[in-house]
Amino acid sequence: FEQMLNLILLTGAPLVLLVDLLVLFCLVVHFQRSNKANWNYAIPSVLCFMNPLLERGSPFTIPAWLYFTWRWVQLFGMAGVAFYLVGSERLIAAFADDVRMLQFSAGTTILWSILLPLIRVCCATHVLSSYSKEVLWTEL
Repeated sequence: FEQMLNLILLTGAPLVLLVDLLVLFCLVVHFQRSNKANWNYAIPSVLCFMNPLLERGSPFTIPAWLYFTWRWVQLFGMAGVAFYLVGSERLIAAFADDVRMLQFSAGTTILWSILLPLIRVCCATHVLSSYSKEVLWTEL
């Protein structure tokens, strides 16, 4: 069991990144099917949300609600797999000396989960479509 667990833990991170890239690429292709030039934004979307945060639309990749829902699914999925494979006692023992860091991480995750929808509902507009062509395509 220990060898299998070590193999899963060693291959888990690359597998999560690969699945994340494939899911994000499929979503970007679906939402940007008429603009194939934006498909390459799926790769950096693995690291961060590629649309302007205060843009109401999704000009480059996918809608914000879908991107961040996918992130929550990943968080719960990874926590569930860790709990299933290792058990609560070993998880508590493994993270016993990292309590402050875990509290900080959980706090910031909860904070952005509350603030992001509020900011997007209150402040987001169709920024890119509000500019004229002359403003968007002038040379500096």
